[in-house]
Amino acid sequence: MWLPAMVCWTTSLAQAQPVVSTLSIESGLIAATGDSLPLWLHANRLGTVDQTGANAYLQFSGTLQGRLHGNWRWEAGARVVGRRAPHATLFLPELYAGVSGRLVRLWVGRRAYEIGETAGRLSMGSLDTGLNATPLPKMVIETPGYLPVPWTNGHLEIRGYLAHGWFNDPRDTRGAYLHQKFLYGRLKVWGWQLYGGLVHDAQWGGTSPIYGPQPDGIDDWWRVFWGMAGAPDAPPADQIYYQGNHLGIWDVGLKGQIGGVALHVYRHFLFNDKDGLKLKNPGDGLLGIVLSFEGLPVTRLVYEYLYSKRQSGPEPPSPGRGGPGGGQDNYYNHWLYRSGWTYYGRTISNPLFFPYPDGQIVGFNHIANNRIVAHHVGLAGTLPGAVGYTFMVTYSRNYGTYQARDLARRNGQPYFYEHGPRQWSWYVALARPLTPQLTLQLALALDRGAVYPRSTGLEVALRWQVR
Repeated sequence: MWLPAMVCWTTSLAQAQPVVSTLSIESGLIAATGDSLPLWLHANRLGTVDQTGANAYLQFSGTLQGRLHGNWRWEAGARVVGRRAPHATLFLPELYAGVSGRLVRLWVGRRAYEIGETAGRLSMGSLDTGLNATPLPKMVIETPGYLPVPWTNGHLEIRGYLAHGWFNDPRDTRGAYLHQKFLYGRLKVWGWQLYGGLVHDAQWGGTSPIYGPQPDGIDDWWRVFWGMAGAPDAPPADQIYYQGNHLGIWDVGLKGQIGGVALHVYRHFLFNDKDGLKLKNPGDGLLGIVLSFEGLPVTRLVYEYLYSKRQSGPEPPSPGRGGPGGGQDNYYNHWLYRSGWTYYGRTISNPLFFPYPDGQIVGFNHIANNRIVAHHVGLAGTLPGAVGYTFMVTYSRNYGTYQARDLARRNGQPYFYEHGPRQWSWYVALARPLTPQLTLQLALALDRGAVYPRSTGLEVALRWQVR
């Protein structure tokens, strides 16, 4: 009830003010030769595409913006998707409303919001919150972008964000909450921008089928906020370490101009516990380089390198604190929140960290593959005839998880990911305006390798920008 009420409140306050609106309609067909769609036909699309077979879809998306009083503005947005596929559905991957002023923005609902700077649609995806899964419903308070720090002559800026969300999908520990926050700083000197920030996520509360209801009071939220040890009614392991499942990234980067070329270099340092938070796994993470050009057929060139094999080493942690081992960080998995860092069956972060299908949990793991070495290249630009193009190719070696590997070794069984099977995923798309409002897009994607089913897929779509 809170979202319709907020929309009515903001629109009633802005009745006398002009309203800016956008509306687009998109319809498309996706099909493939294999048992599932190639990676880049279904990944990083807010969970709107069913990867298990052919899709026919119709999508409506729109936004409304208006002015309130003084510096305050209101906004609302929605995206409605109807899909005919093996898992047919009609749902709203986005539905939100909010207000913003000079120093603060508040919004509630589901909203596409990538956390961790990347190259956007040309990227593999953030190691924190990307565009791969349907957005969680959240209540958010944040700064409206970067804000200047007083008495620094605009050289130093900060940006902050705090959210409470709900894992309301079918999952192992039902009814869990999301705690999410970040704090960034940015230094601007000599035409360059150097930024850095800490992103912290936590899953907490909910009801486990094994351990029962988890603590979820305001004092528990405070413990989760600071990563403190669990309350007396928390499971023993949470009392020893910290309450809930904690993960996140250190996100640092550099932006600037070299001649006529814009440069953006970014690095995500991935962590899954306090050792990772202290940068004890500096090699695990995502490195990206983006070059942007003007007046050339190539407008953007992206290279990314992903490495996540170390995870504090191969030795599992010992009971209690301070014992030997302490490795096998098991990114995006958790012994209590066993559905891991997923929402409606899709990984919330980078899609190369894929889960077992159909909600399967093997041991404590729902993410089947979190030890990865990958290279990724993306290109975008415009060809003669105003034909826009997008090209991506990803090469990866995939090593599964430490836990599944060790279990297979103990049982004397072969482990599929033991030697890092290779995978190639290709994607190319062309988009041509038919009228100023109507665009035709054709996309071709291929998966070749040992990890995903061999598949060649095609998408044909029409997009009508109504206003």
